[in-house]
Amino acid sequence: MSKDKKGIIEATSDAVKSLVPETTKQTDGVLSTVVGFFNNVVLYPVKKANLTFKYKLEAFEQDLKKKIENIPEENLQEPPLMIAGPVLEALKYTYDEENLREMYENLLASAMDNRKVNNAHPSFVDAIKQMSPLDAKILSIMVGKRQLMLGFI
Repeated sequence: MSKDKKGIIEATSDAVKSLVPETTKQTDGVLSTVVGFFNNVVLYPVKKANLTFKYKLEAFEQDLKKKIENIPEENLQEPPLMIAGPVLEALKYTYDEENLREMYENLLASAMDNRKVNNAHPSFVDAIKQMSPLDAKILSIMVGKRQLMLGFI
């Protein structure tokens, strides 16, 4: 390598080295501001939703334990993933709706009972997803009345 070429490379290298720390400081300050804004403002609802969901998932677990406590030990099974996964995913968006939550809990409890698992079809998750809270309430009333009527026959 020629002396001139080596000198140019060294001079360029020295210039870059002297500029990088200042540029890095400026970029770091801007980046910190952007990241701070993003974390504190943009992601706040997401962080809040995650904390809320964690609490609700724990409450759901307690409700589910109550539903499955009457299933005999020999009939208790792990629910099929194709039911459990979509139920837990859909539950994130409907946990506050009592009737919808109850439907998901019942579906999952049925999937955990080897005597009822054949009645717990994976498409039921999508059917429940399509319901409004009012739809779920009306369906629950209709099912309750049907069971009441069948009890009298």
